[in-house]
Amino acid sequence: MPTSINYDRRAFLKDTTIVGASFVAGGFIFGNKVPKVTFCGATQQVSGSCHLLETHYGDFLIDCGSFFPENESIPVDANTQFPLFNPKDIKAVFLTHAHIDHIGKLPLLYLKGFRGPVFCTDCTRDLAAAMYSIAGGSDNQELESSVVSTQSIMALLDLFVPVPYEQVRVYENITFRFTEAGHILGSAMAEIWVSGRKFIFSGDMGPDYAPLTRLPHQHDEADFVLVESTYGAAGKKEVDFRDFGRQIAKVINRGGDVLLPAFVLHKTQSLIFVIHQLKQEGIIPRKVPVICDSTSAQKINHVYNTYSSYFKRNVVYKSSTFNKDGLLELNTSKSFAFKKANQNPVIYISASGMLDHANAPKHLSEMAENEKNAVFIVGWQSPKSLGGKLLEPASKTNGLQLPVFNPKLQKVEMITKQINLEVSRWGPGFSSHATGQQILEWVSKFKRIGTVCVVHGEKPNCEALSGKLKGMGVDSVAPFFGQTIKAYHGSTRSSEPPMLKQDNSPVVAPSDK
Repeated sequence: MPTSINYDRRAFLKDTTIVGASFVAGGFIFGNKVPKVTFCGATQQVSGSCHLLETHYGDFLIDCGSFFPENESIPVDANTQFPLFNPKDIKAVFLTHAHIDHIGKLPLLYLKGFRGPVFCTDCTRDLAAAMYSIAGGSDNQELESSVVSTQSIMALLDLFVPVPYEQVRVYENITFRFTEAGHILGSAMAEIWVSGRKFIFSGDMGPDYAPLTRLPHQHDEADFVLVESTYGAAGKKEVDFRDFGRQIAKVINRGGDVLLPAFVLHKTQSLIFVIHQLKQEGIIPRKVPVICDSTSAQKINHVYNTYSSYFKRNVVYKSSTFNKDGLLELNTSKSFAFKKANQNPVIYISASGMLDHANAPKHLSEMAENEKNAVFIVGWQSPKSLGGKLLEPASKTNGLQLPVFNPKLQKVEMITKQINLEVSRWGPGFSSHATGQQILEWVSKFKRIGTVCVVHGEKPNCEALSGKLKGMGVDSVAPFFGQTIKAYHGSTRSSEPPMLKQDNSPVVAPSDK
């Protein structure tokens, strides 16, 4: 990637054409309108990221994501309308990354008249295309985007304009660039200059212990900043992937199979890479096959291979990271046929992440009654999901309804099975979100900062992180849905961040899709 540049306020003012300049309280601006942000999603909740930037030159969106009504208290029609703006009035969209809670409503935006450019990194463009292609499939229950035709999706993708990291671009008097966010491959912070104000929409920030992605870019000044709060005011985590490997090896050595339910985007690829590294270190036996039997995840694997140059710099990349050390990318029939022909232990990385769809529940059904086997839960589980029920102690005593194929009837039936296999929750290291401590330290390094808006978290987490920021002397707010906040010049220099209590609970979250 190109080296970082320092595009400061003076350079911005020098490079920008002055149109209708005027003075207002809070500083010099261009035009007759102080830019402002209206919050259209991810407000005191995790899903539905969508932020409306209103300027003298028109209206722009940062992200346009789906809501997850099944996990949060959200109206069921939240994914079918835009109550706070007219899609035809949006001049452009800036995407931070390709998770469906950030891109899921873009097809609806297009259907309702949006025809402007969609700016993002090249990797995000290709991941978005892959996610849309599998939308509505059984591999990923999180894909809740509107039902649209393939033709409409292709027309939408034609609007995507890839922009390299760190390159400054200008569109409709909006100056912008993308910097590394470290959340998933291709994720970016949107840095936007308009009317003498600098905005930073951080999107979702990745953790400093992520196995694949680079560290988030450290900015040093802004008038208006958005940060996520998935983990609220949680302290840093101690992560040791070798412990994870030792737990897997213990199951393999006793002759058992391992099931790792995983979401198709980033979770699957992180697991494949970590297991590959653990095999290299001799912690997991190199001979054990690793089966990825989600065709949707295989599409994402291909994109990750294509953009391997975006991996963190200490990742050794040779030809194909996701096709080494016994990784088998199989379809459903070949996956189950492989096990019947091979009685040795196998590691399954299988969708869906909550065990409700695709092959993961089928593997669980096959493995459930053998105490040598194990399932490791590495992501957040909705209480109503099969994964959530599996984690309840009652599953061991009462069993669970699991899918079983009836050859006589040639259909799948739900049959109660005893849960004898090992059920463990291993969250550390596989989250793709920064902890509260990391976000506070990131903010503390700004030399000048204005309002910091805390989004993308449940209400207690938004308020807790916002409260810690206020304690550092930062003007911070946890906005509510529909709230509008104007961007005045930031002049605060934050103090050192408080040291939050280390959180030893599993690192998992609703948005770890």
